[in-house]
Amino acid sequence: MVNKLITQIGTFYYPDNIVVTSGQLYFFEPVLLSAGSMDIGYKDNSTYDRGEPWFGGLPSGPGDFWFREGIVVPEPAAFWLFLFGGAVLLWRVGRRS
Repeated sequence: MVNKLITQIGTFYYPDNIVVTSGQLYFFEPVLLSAGSMDIGYKDNSTYDRGEPWFGGLPSGPGDFWFREGIVVPEPAAFWLFLFGGAVLLWRVGRRS
């Protein structure tokens, strides 16, 4: 889960494996147990046809939630990469002279 300037990682713990049955309705309700905030992404018109997001206890139509997994590594903007590459190139050329 990413804020604009601060990277925060969310971890979901489950007590055990959960057995699911096809055609049954199941709910996943993330609860924040620590200080801070939690953001969950939402996408309208999901390609997954058997899911239905719920907001406030009511179905909200077609869509899908997404969660970021793994370690989030912010990527630098292309401008900064070109600037750094140009500086290294100038440094190498100046060093040869």
